Amino acid sequence: MSPDTPPDPIRSLVEQLQKILDWAVELFLSGNWSTLILLFTVAFISLAMPGTGLAYSSLSNILPEQYPIYFWSIVVFSVSLSFLFRLVNLNNAISRRWLVFPAWMVATIVLIFAVRIIFLYVENTRPYETGDKFSWGEEFLISDEFRDFNCQIDNDALVSYRKHDYKAAEESYKVFTEKCKSDPESLIYLNNSRALQTKNPIKIGLSVPISSKNVYTSKEILRGVALVQNEWNAENENRKLLVGITDDGYEGEDSNCGKTHDGGKCKTAAQAAIKLIEQEVLGVIGPLGSDVIEAASKIYENGKIVAISPTSTAVRTNINEKCSDDIICLNSYIFRTASNDSIAIKKLIKVIPPEIEKVSIVYESKSKYSRLYKKNFTEEFEREQAKDAIVNPQPDLENPCNFSRSRGFKAKDCLDFSKQKNANAFLLIPGTTNVENADSVNKILELNYRSQHRLKLLGADSMYNQPFITNNNKENAQGLLVAVPWQRDENSCEKTSKRLECKALEIFGNSKQISKKLPLQISWRTATTYDATQVLIKGLQQASEKKCTLKVLGFNIFDYGGADCLRKELKHILQNIEVEGVLEDEKVKFDEQGDRVYNGKIGVVVEFKKDRFILR
Repeated sequence: MSPDTPPDPIRSLVEQLQKILDWAVELFLSGNWSTLILLFTVAFISLAMPGTGLAYSSLSNILPEQYPIYFWSIVVFSVSLSFLFRLVNLNNAISRRWLVFPAWMVATIVLIFAVRIIFLYVENTRPYETGDKFSWGEEFLISDEFRDFNCQIDNDALVSYRKHDYKAAEESYKVFTEKCKSDPESLIYLNNSRALQTKNPIKIGLSVPISSKNVYTSKEILRGVALVQNEWNAENENRKLLVGITDDGYEGEDSNCGKTHDGGKCKTAAQAAIKLIEQEVLGVIGPLGSDVIEAASKIYENGKIVAISPTSTAVRTNINEKCSDDIICLNSYIFRTASNDSIAIKKLIKVIPPEIEKVSIVYESKSKYSRLYKKNFTEEFEREQAKDAIVNPQPDLENPCNFSRSRGFKAKDCLDFSKQKNANAFLLIPGTTNVENADSVNKILELNYRSQHRLKLLGADSMYNQPFITNNNKENAQGLLVAVPWQRDENSCEKTSKRLECKALEIFGNSKQISKKLPLQISWRTATTYDATQVLIKGLQQASEKKCTLKVLGFNIFDYGGADCLRKELKHILQNIEVEGVLEDEKVKFDEQGDRVYNGKIGVVVEFKKDRFILR
């Protein structure tokens, strides 16, 4: 190379690195541990220092929130050890033995730190699994069959998400949600894409039967979660909400959840709970039905994860009471934001016309929810009327008005039986899991409408559903009375309002879409889910302010907000929390069993008129 030739920058860099490497080898061979450790510390600070390190910016999204504590702990340990080596005489054999322990301690901490970083990197860059009934946004769980016209699945968004290109996924989901405003699943994935572009999003899970025929009910629940997530992420730049959706769609064997406390049905719900625990969520919204939450409750207890069911309404047992088929048996990790059926039944009985003296109950004995609603209604109504006010009080498999009848349910047999017993009304209690009973419900409504002496119609909250409105002949069900926890206001929302229905109108579409196309788009399930999600996120916010000191070998040194700590604190906080609810002047708080405290304001009776439910 001639004197005028400019130096090769790459060659110069290699030569400098070679000199540093030779120096490090020389230090190692000469036993100059003090300088060698200082050399490591300087290199570590240059590469990994929070905010300014050369490698920090590319790793910041996968580093734990407590990274600065880990970083400075290693620096302090390294400098302290270098000082020790410098202080003592390395030729003294005794001194060497005394230094073995701190040397191994620093090496162990550094190794754990490195393994943790590698693990986080692998976890955050490996391909997403699909077809596992779970999604952060890598796949749609609602099929095109249940989507609005021109709202078919956007593959561009899915491909970008699977490649961890969250910015591109955000753009695709944004276009999709603008085209399909009423779709809550895509809005959740849009917010997830935004959350994953920030550091340490708050991970929660949502368990719903999203792929089954209960998809319309699931959408009502998704809208409640999506509204809270959208509000929270807009207001919080640093800690956004990330929602993972798992499908606990109970089909086939699971469609008749029963005897769950001793390992019976609802296997899908238990598997969904396990999936959420594997995803390391901090808390769960769901599941939907009382039978299902009972089946999954033990899984959540074992995983030390709180689940808040927004739609389970069956009367639960006292925590100390023995489990049986006559009660819903839940543990202290299960909270609920819907008022229970005992409240709904009392409100329903108060509005029953005085001419109704006898009631025939159409129910499903294989559904614990249906069975318990029947039992509680029978006791309350006969207390108000007479001992024989219910014409079929016993849970008899041969009862002609039992959907689970061993010889098969026949609507005509049920109607004939009820009239023979001089019943004035039907109480319809289809189970929340077996949606196939909808056909049987419609059949009995049709026969009753055609008969000369029609029976009045009463219903449990499981009758309050979109398929019933969409598929049922409107004349058949006129006057049906149902008690539910909440009903939206039918008035317009032309001005900005804090009311839930007005918030939903702004996000999910215009008034024509909400009130006519999908009358139950914003339902009581949306409201109680909104409350449940608000409680969960506010509880996690309070839990993050608590300090915990966790295990060293688990790499949570001085961890003041790790996942285990947050889950533990969350359970205690929820037992004493008070959060503003959907209803004005009404707070969401829980009693000692984990059920929502009833203050007299929760619960209304609605009547089916024309093509919708309206306040009575």
